[in-house]
Amino acid sequence: MRYFKKIVGDKVYLSPINCDDYLKYVEWLNDRDISKYISNYTNMISLMTIIEKHILLLFRGKSLFIIQMQSIK
Repeated sequence: MRYFKKIVGDKVYLSPINCDDYLKYVEWLNDRDISKYISNYTNMISLMTIIEKHILLLFRGKSLFIIQMQSIK
């Protein structure tokens, strides 16, 4: 999986989301323990919803971002 590091820290970096991450993102958004801090956890969010929202963001020149752990060297 390829990531493009936009902001790099000591342990993590911020990268635009890779389409291979959509399923994991949907799992997080539908996990009450995770999503209660970042979204409306009372609604179920589908994979298609995430894909549609990401396409709309891309057309507006924006993107979803993820936080990725740095590889230990």
